[in-house]
Amino acid sequence: MIPVSRDTKISHIIFDWNGTLVDDIALAVKSVNTVLDEQWLPHIDASMYRQQFGFPVKTFYEGLGIDFNKMSFVRLIEVYLGIFNRGLNACKLHQDAEACFLWAANSAIPTSVLSASQQHTLNANLEHYHLDGFISHCFGLDGTEADGKFDLARRLDTVLGHPGEAALMVGDTDHDIEVARICGWRVATVSHGHQSRERLLQYHGAVFPSLVALFEHHFPGTDMRRFANVA
Repeated sequence: MIPVSRDTKISHIIFDWNGTLVDDIALAVKSVNTVLDEQWLPHIDASMYRQQFGFPVKTFYEGLGIDFNKMSFVRLIEVYLGIFNRGLNACKLHQDAEACFLWAANSAIPTSVLSASQQHTLNANLEHYHLDGFISHCFGLDGTEADGKFDLARRLDTVLGHPGEAALMVGDTDHDIEVARICGWRVATVSHGHQSRERLLQYHGAVFPSLVALFEHHFPGTDMRRFANVA
């Protein structure tokens, strides 16, 4: 891990997608419960999901009781995405998500999205929410492996010229923290996503209740209300 100097100016913002920008927790829980139905396992609720979800995804499902001798991981992903991908465009963006992009554009700070979603799905989602025009780089998975973002992060880091602590990763899971640390990026998380505040605090202290609180901390003097009103 590269130590972060608060004197370093942030010159690029990297957003996670699911949970960080789009409020898809209810949909994720519904999709997981559909998978659990395949093996007659008890359902979970949003609180249980946020306490247990993590990467690798296969380990998460094993913790819920899924027996991969009875159902392949490929089949599991097919069942999950069959529900999740159809419902994502009906989810809402988190409050002030669009305002963050408007502020960044106004401040001439480029933004990227780094996600464990499939690339084609991610592209379609960002276009649906009218965010694609704000984004310099968009990195998602080529397949359905759901095996995390380490390789994607390294690729994005290379494209950005290895910015180190001048890049800020904004995410909602411990995996986002790990991804940022291997690249030497600064990292902050929001507690409205796929993992609870309590879990995130086990990994670092830069946990914020909202995107507005996160931005106002990392960019002192920022008045997000003006951009929220525009959005």
